[in-house]
Amino acid sequence: MTRKSTAPTIAQVCAILDHDRTRTRWVLRAVVGADGKPAIDRIARIAIQYPRDGAARLRVCVTDWSTGEAIHFIGWADGYGYDKLTAALDGAAIGGITLGDHCNRDGRPTLDAAAAANGWETIGG
Repeated sequence: MTRKSTAPTIAQVCAILDHDRTRTRWVLRAVVGADGKPAIDRIARIAIQYPRDGAARLRVCVTDWSTGEAIHFIGWADGYGYDKLTAALDGAAIGGITLGDHCNRDGRPTLDAAAAANGWETIGG
């Protein structure tokens, strides 16, 4: 089962960010800065709160900066036997692209597919 919230409160965001089982994955792009030097464009932060075991609820909090302001998304998935991270990210927007899961009939890409198509790197988590 997957659930999502596109307008979470700051308290909900902080609860995931501050949890001891949370790991952070960054979505970045290498760019050339205004001064002509290599730079990193920070696109999004994905805070992943892993469950104690494989069957409990996995929570994610996505902060997307691609629009110039921080847009937050919270999603979660529970159960076992499938890719809960991709399921929890279903519906999140990163870099202007709304993500889907592996069985998305609308043709929305997973995070890995969107990263590959747009030259993004995912680091951490």
